[in-house]
Amino acid sequence: MFPTFPRLLFKIKHLPGPTTQLFEGRNTLSGFNVPHSKHKTKRKWLPNVHNKWLFSEALGGTVKVRLTASTLRTIDKYGGLDAYMLRSRHLEAFRKMGGSAMALRIRIREAEKAKVDKVLAEELQKIAT
Repeated sequence: MFPTFPRLLFKIKHLPGPTTQLFEGRNTLSGFNVPHSKHKTKRKWLPNVHNKWLFSEALGGTVKVRLTASTLRTIDKYGGLDAYMLRSRHLEAFRKMGGSAMALRIRIREAEKAKVDKVLAEELQKIAT
């Protein structure tokens, strides 16, 4: 009656829009407000999220990023967005954050590789002449 569709061999994940999200494992916490009368009411604690434009030396411009305050401090500690994104120990965290964070990491890595290749080509030109 109806044509059958082939089954997908992988799960389709929702990728966030153009804004990259860097939350470093932070998410919503839940609990209770407990006043003096001990009457508990449910509440949520949201992460301290900000929208920022961060400069990337490798890309040669700014990137719009949605991140937590703790991630912003970590980026400052590592010396910039490029150094933070290229740290290998954050690889699993980038995978959990979604495709846009991993895509930004790949873009920065490819830009760095292109710069190194350009410098090597110039050095070979100098040696050859």
